[in-house]
Amino acid sequence: MDIMFFWICPGCTHENYYSGSKTTNVVVTCLGCKSVIKASSHRKPEKKIIVPRDTTESQPKTTNKLPTVKMNGMVQSLIIALNYAINTIKNKEEVMAKKEDSTWYAHYKSWTRIREYFVKLEEEKG
Repeated sequence: MDIMFFWICPGCTHENYYSGSKTTNVVVTCLGCKSVIKASSHRKPEKKIIVPRDTTESQPKTTNKLPTVKMNGMVQSLIIALNYAINTIKNKEEVMAKKEDSTWYAHYKSWTRIREYFVKLEEEKG
């Protein structure tokens, strides 16, 4: 089994290549300055290949809390987006029948509650 590695001469810093069966006590001649050196002691450090880790397992759980009373144009955009979302589902059968176990009705209730909260803040702001 052949071992292959690069080594750097300490005298002339010439980069050399070794290929052979020995792993330790390898005595070779530098091609740059012709000095005899123990090559295994002067191995060129190998570049480590950094493989990105799989980030799907370690993503932190995010719980976005609503900001306190910082108002800007984004709040108005949120109110408009909530209006579109509410208007999209308000005529669904489950919402019209107010079925408590329905996902659509649960969304409708939570979105209207959030919209009312922000509308009230906007009115208080003036």
